[in-house]
Amino acid sequence: MRAFTLTAIMATLLSTVAQAQGDALIDIDIDKTEWYENPILWVAVAGFFIILIVVTRRKAS
Repeated sequence: MRAFTLTAIMATLLSTVAQAQGDALIDIDIDKTEWYENPILWVAVAGFFIILIVVTRRKAS
């Protein structure tokens, strides 16, 4: 009974994965830029974390 249950679960999982791959919509647009490709954003986030670390590491007088 346990082997049958495991086999049924695996068959369901594999059929779901196969169907998801068949319905995949791939959008390839070379000219499009995403928000995470902006280097100014990465510098700003890094600066924010550096300031956050400095502020939280100060000892209270």
